[in-house]
Amino acid sequence: MKEDETNDEVWTRLVERRHWSARDAKWALEQWAVGGDGLSKFARGHGINPNRLHRWRARLGWRQAGEGA
Repeated sequence: MKEDETNDEVWTRLVERRHWSARDAKWALEQWAVGGDGLSKFARGHGINPNRLHRWRARLGWRQAGEGA
């Protein structure tokens, strides 16, 4: 993410992108972790298909703090 870019600008860019980098996905997952909503609700609220976040979550082996193994 660019230093001077707002979260809204990043989301706009990610929604428009057909393919994400691992860096993009990690940023999105970190934003979800801060938000406190369920993954599906969070994704829909940002205009993203929840399956995209589910796939990236699995691909990166990403877990929220406090989540069991």
